[in-house]
Amino acid sequence: MNVADSPGVAVPLSIALVGAGSIAAFMALRPWPGTGGTNAPGAQADTPITPANYIVDIMEGNPPQAGTKPGQQDVPYIKAGLVALALAWIASKFQWQFLPNGSPSGGGEGEGGGGEEAPPEAPPEAPPELPDLPVE
Repeated sequence: MNVADSPGVAVPLSIALVGAGSIAAFMALRPWPGTGGTNAPGAQADTPITPANYIVDIMEGNPPQAGTKPGQQDVPYIKAGLVALALAWIASKFQWQFLPNGSPSGGGEGEGGGGEEAPPEAPPEAPPELPDLPVE
């Protein structure tokens, strides 16, 4: 018997994935409840809630109260770190504009300097031919 033949059993995969994604988004975007949960075995008011119990509470329609929002004392440090990363990235993208000769390779190495182009390299010499040695 094919599962698709019985209409009451078949649940389209897309509906199941949308439902799972909705629950995951609800859990991820909401401040995590610090304690509680009605389905934890032996749940006390001060025990942390586990993800499985949180999902069961959501499915039953009575999610625990949202936890406290993150502290605001860390925000300036986070902003400063993000600005530092952005400035380092911008500097790495535009560093070639400040190098000699305006090229990414720098151009001013070797004798002559001053932005002159380096002389073209000579082609490598061919390796010397070795005489055939007798094989015993």
